[in-house]
Amino acid sequence: MAIIQIAGQICTPEFVKTFTEGRANRRAVKDTDRDQYAEILIATTENLESLLDERVKDILIEVGIDLDKYQASCEYWARANP
Repeated sequence: MAIIQIAGQICTPEFVKTFTEGRANRRAVKDTDRDQYAEILIATTENLESLLDERVKDILIEVGIDLDKYQASCEYWARANP
């Protein structure tokens, strides 16, 4: 399963709405304003990352995993596989 499908499943409907609006906004300017296209892409990506981060934290709390352990794991893997 693609990452985008998994993300959509755990964050629906906010994720799907943000993703599709960002795509539509980018398409509207892709041939006329590359700077605006890049700004929309960055803003949409940041919003999607925030939604995923919030949902992952909610899931970790639901299953009883300590957020500090999760953060330590993320840092470990970021160093191990940059």
